[in-house]
Amino acid sequence: MAFPGWTTGSISSAVVRRIWRLRCLGLSTAQQEGRLRLAAPVNLGSGVNAAANDMGPSIFEDEETGALTLYFASNRAGGMGSDDIYASTLQPDETFGPAVLVEELSSPFPDRLPSIRRDGQEISLTSDRPGGFGSLDLWVSTRASTSNRGLCR
Repeated sequence: MAFPGWTTGSISSAVVRRIWRLRCLGLSTAQQEGRLRLAAPVNLGSGVNAAANDMGPSIFEDEETGALTLYFASNRAGGMGSDDIYASTLQPDETFGPAVLVEELSSPFPDRLPSIRRDGQEISLTSDRPGGFGSLDLWVSTRASTSNRGLCR
């Protein structure tokens, strides 16, 4: 499965909806009132988790299609470098599908902490790839739309 536009286990739908609602509704009010209570963390399952380090999740819901995609970094086997960017999409059966390497965002160098903008057209990450200013630097990748296969840099 490809993730359009970036050219460079299981979880129930109820859990996904609860996570999304908590993120979108009333967090700041609850924090101000000192009553923020979150449910215990739930493992997202073998679709996204591996016997490697999986870290820095960022969820994107495409408003046009309703697709929910989880971007994250991992040092699992089969990547391009020590840490790479992966994506997993919530499937019709309400489980996350297998994590897929996003080659356009990954490099032979450590790539971590993806953070996707709400409209899905920009993603920032931390990387030690060449062209930076030393050690880990902040990088950004953009695309014209979530259905666009072309990448703007």
